[in-house]
Amino acid sequence: KFSPKDITAYTFELPASPFSADTKGVIDIERIKYKIKELSKLSDILIIEGAGGLMVPIKRDYMMIDLIEELGAKTLLITPSNLGCINDTMLSIEALERRGIDFDWCVNLYRDRDDFNRVTAPFYNSHFDSWWLLDEGLDNFIKNL
Repeated sequence: KFSPKDITAYTFELPASPFSADTKGVIDIERIKYKIKELSKLSDILIIEGAGGLMVPIKRDYMMIDLIEELGAKTLLITPSNLGCINDTMLSIEALERRGIDFDWCVNLYRDRDDFNRVTAPFYNSHFDSWWLLDEGLDNFIKNL
């Protein structure tokens, strides 16, 4: 069994972006990459959870998407289901595609399904060949990857 210290390079008190939470300036990107490399030796598949989103700063000029790109990690983009989610989803997909990052994506359906089906799903259905709803929990979703 692992503790949070076993699986993270850093923890901070402030629930904010790593850049903002790191009030002492201790974050070292190489340490993060080393921790990920060491953890990947312990399993066949390693799921790395980012903090917040693709453009969340880890350091002043280094974002989550930079780490993903440097790791060459396949990405699971989980988008919101609230009003405005089409914009968030399209911007994130564009950023991943622009950098040539391999990804799958799904919608975290934590809002009203009827509203989502009426407001957002028509666009996704017309724009994408396939997309997934994460409405039965992450475990069921991962089984189907």
